[in-house]
Amino acid sequence: MDDILISIIVPAWHEEKFIISTLDSLKKLDYPFKRCEIIVVASADDRTYELAKQQDLSKFKKYVILKQGEGDKNSALQKGIKVSRGKIIVLLDADTIVDKEWLVELISPIISGKAVCVNGNFFPLTRSWIDD
Repeated sequence: MDDILISIIVPAWHEEKFIISTLDSLKKLDYPFKRCEIIVVASADDRTYELAKQQDLSKFKKYVILKQGEGDKNSALQKGIKVSRGKIIVLLDADTIVDKEWLVELISPIISGKAVCVNGNFFPLTRSWIDD
């Protein structure tokens, strides 16, 4: 597991309220930071891009902030994936806080060959009627 680069793609459209908390949770991951890159594709018509740009994620192998142009979440994901270099691609919503063990638990089934795709648990920063 130690030699595999992981790319975490974070599409962030109008997420200025949450992007700092999400990125702060990634800084606490229990995973070798130099084997992980963070790619944020952020809206530039609010403060999301600016706030993401101000964060210090230099402990990661690569930290890239891209401006999201016209399009939807899918186009943001595609833009992030195009610049990623990881063998494993992880998609993370920008309004999510992850546990420090999240990444290790998420990718373990892939690393062991038991799965080719997984979905993990997270702590959403917003609640809705669906959660009740």
